[in-house]
Amino acid sequence: MKINQDFALRQIGDKWIAVSVSDETDNKKLFITLNETGAFIFKQLESEKNYDSIIKIMTDKYDVTEEKARYDFDRFLDIMRTHNIIEE
Repeated sequence: MKINQDFALRQIGDKWIAVSVSDETDNKKLFITLNETGAFIFKQLESEKNYDSIIKIMTDKYDVTEEKARYDFDRFLDIMRTHNIIEE
């Protein structure tokens, strides 16, 4: 699983935005605001890490349980899939 090449992460001030960067995408005007954790996960997906390795990184970085990390990550993935930001 990885980020669709038509999308990029941009930081504007202290805000993070996933934005479509290709004129050929069906979502050519799509912007999704991300919090710090969402931006962190987006970056992990850019480097094509697998699900379990991202969960491990999240539990180490954010001091959350594995169950909480999986729940949050799954919700994030659902949103990204809905907007075709992730390629499987």
